Amino acid sequence: MKSNFILPQLALFLFVVVPCTSYAQVCNFTYSLGGDTSFCPGSPINYNLTAPSANAPYLWDNGSTAAIRHISNFGTYYCKATEIGADVVSNGNFSAGSTGFTSDYNVGTGGTWGPISVEGTYLVTTNANLAHTNFQHFTDHTGAGNMMVVNGSGSPNQSVWCQTINVSQNTDYNFSAWVANCVVPVPLLQFSINGVTLGAVFSPPTTVGLWTKFSANWNSGTNANAVICIVNQNTNVAGNDFALDDIFFQPICTFTDTVHVTSKPLPTLVDAGSDTSLCIGNSVQLSANAGTGTSFGWSSIPSGFSSTVLDPIVSPVVNTAYIFSSTLDGCSIKDTIFVKANTLPNADFIVTTVDSSCSSYAVELSSISTNANAYYWQFGDGLTSNDSSVIHSYTASGEFTVLLTAFNTACADTQTIPLKVIFSGADFTLPNVFTPNGDASNEQFFVPKECIQSASVSIYNRWGVLVKKWEGLDGFWDGKIKGNAAADGVYYYVVDASYANGETTHQYGTISLYR
Repeated sequence: MKSNFILPQLALFLFVVVPCTSYAQVCNFTYSLGGDTSFCPGSPINYNLTAPSANAPYLWDNGSTAAIRHISNFGTYYCKATEIGADVVSNGNFSAGSTGFTSDYNVGTGGTWGPISVEGTYLVTTNANLAHTNFQHFTDHTGAGNMMVVNGSGSPNQSVWCQTINVSQNTDYNFSAWVANCVVPVPLLQFSINGVTLGAVFSPPTTVGLWTKFSANWNSGTNANAVICIVNQNTNVAGNDFALDDIFFQPICTFTDTVHVTSKPLPTLVDAGSDTSLCIGNSVQLSANAGTGTSFGWSSIPSGFSSTVLDPIVSPVVNTAYIFSSTLDGCSIKDTIFVKANTLPNADFIVTTVDSSCSSYAVELSSISTNANAYYWQFGDGLTSNDSSVIHSYTASGEFTVLLTAFNTACADTQTIPLKVIFSGADFTLPNVFTPNGDASNEQFFVPKECIQSASVSIYNRWGVLVKKWEGLDGFWDGKIKGNAAADGVYYYVVDASYANGETTHQYGTISLYR
């Protein structure tokens, strides 16, 4: 409250106020979002980063202030946290009285209404009424300490409170103070640093004794020290009475931690080999290249096969996909080959004799193979055929192996049947009795000439004496020896004959003569 007259001062007290220089605090707090991490390309990224809750406020690179940042893509992510550092103001709560600061105002020395009855004076006290009797009773901001009670002047830009401090360059600072109104109308105050006003003019609420905090931020730039002040901007002397308490100047410490979420490398040069095929019942060896992978393995579709060797041998009975997987640092790349399992044909055939004469032997060979569309015959005599059924003639007797190979598109099967070829004359039969008695029946012993080309026949009696011999196909024995009838009994013959195909035969036996 302002008076319209000035009373003589009863006493003069001189205070020498020495500016207090504080040392700036360097921001040194840190936190960690965790280490960099990586994921396999193509796999879902499900990763959470946790903000430094103890250092709020904080801000993510995407503008979020959420406590948890869910990461689902590769990239670089950071969080910037802010911490208000320790106060660098000396005696900002006035606990040490009127020390540590300077002012364009004077310490009040008394008057009609107490120590600060004159404009432009102040008093550090515990109750506003102790400084000016027209001020209501209220205590400092915390309720149990000192405060600076001011009777403001009507001169703007006068420093009510100043202090010189050392600051760290390129650092943000928060300048704050608690202000309460003593009478109405309210004061007009503003922060100032190094003679430059900072922030807007501020006023406490009209309610007397209601403490309100005001603050503004400032960046030190290249400054190594700062003169921080609270200045009066009111041109009125009426009102403009206020109290200051808890003045702070604090570094705004920020720290940014960054996490890189990157893609792991996949193995390179991985190759499962080329697609192939086989006939069911056979095997094939796979051949893979693991490339830069450090571990590998095989699996299959249909399932049931697995292997940890590069070149396994497989014997699928159905078409099968074999999947080769090569792994590097937990990341795998796969390559697949297909093995086609071809169904085997079933080779089989039947043999039917169609001709058995003295000069040839012919058989019909008929395939009864299944799942076959091509054939290859080997008759055992050097000749072959590709027909499904064939008639083949042998020109020599003997034992032959007939081989049929039945084919389908990719596979083959074989069947063999042994075959004994005997021309009909090769086993011609000679009679064992003849009766040369003139009845015109069975009168002669001779060699049938239908199947042979030449013959030599010798007949012996029981003592081994040659009784008849002839050469050629027209010879015979009529039962006479030198024109005389031979005695009844058993005689012996030896026949050497040749066939049209050049084969020869040697036969012997007995013939009984009866009359």
